Amino acid sequence: MTAHRELTSVYTELRSLLQIMLAEGANAAYLQLLNLFAYGTYPDYIANKESLPELSTAQQNKLKHLTIVSLASRMKCIPYSVLLKDLEMRNLRELEDLIIEAVYTDIIQGKLDQRNQLLEVDFCIGRDIRKKDINNIVKTLHEWCDGCEAVLLGIEQQVLRANQYKENHHRTQQQVEAEEALGSHPPLCVHAHTAEWKEGAGDSAHGLQGPGKAVLLTWMVTNIKKTLKATASSSAQEMEQQLAERECPPHVEQRQPTKKMSKVKGLVSSRH
Repeated sequence: MTAHRELTSVYTELRSLLQIMLAEGANAAYLQLLNLFAYGTYPDYIANKESLPELSTAQQNKLKHLTIVSLASRMKCIPYSVLLKDLEMRNLRELEDLIIEAVYTDIIQGKLDQRNQLLEVDFCIGRDIRKKDINNIVKTLHEWCDGCEAVLLGIEQQVLRANQYKENHHRTQQQVEAEEALGSHPPLCVHAHTAEWKEGAGDSAHGLQGPGKAVLLTWMVTNIKKTLKATASSSAQEMEQQLAERECPPHVEQRQPTKKMSKVKGLVSSRH
């Protein structure tokens, strides 16, 4: 079973069944070897090689695959230098062949970055866990939940800001349209708020209330300004006309003097 490529996380169950049988005597080394495949790594085997049964090539490759899984659980980008050291590989060709074999057996999923000398792991299988590892797992899950709550809170705040921006934009657009309609068709604007004026007149002696009052006052002020402007323009024209008349008096036609007979001449004629 320790040499089977597809069995990677059943050693704890097997250990619980064989623990009593292998606890003492010559079989204790096999229980230790079973613990190594359940929780350990290839460097652990090298460190305790003298007290453990000798491993076949298939078992060594299987333990090296599990060692890669343990490394991937701590880092997603594993340098070639770390793999060469922990797996005791002699060259990169052997290391890459071992990694490719682990990928084809679905132990890990990832890619080889030969330029940067890295193994980028996207997925790896799970290994058996010890009881002392449960607290770390619970802590990791709590941190993950806290991160999810923070993300949800951020999304809710973004939604609120987006809705507020949309509401402000809609209100501004309505205000601009109302002002444009007020400038081009004032009687229609006043008529649109007649109902509001009637409702406000019953509650207040001043007539219009709220937006209706503001619209009517704005329209009245606009009309007054237009009237004053027109009056001022007409007054200026009249004043200019009067000044022009003063500077240029009316033309008087000059009549040619008629010839009058002199009284003396008349008397002389009568005498003759």
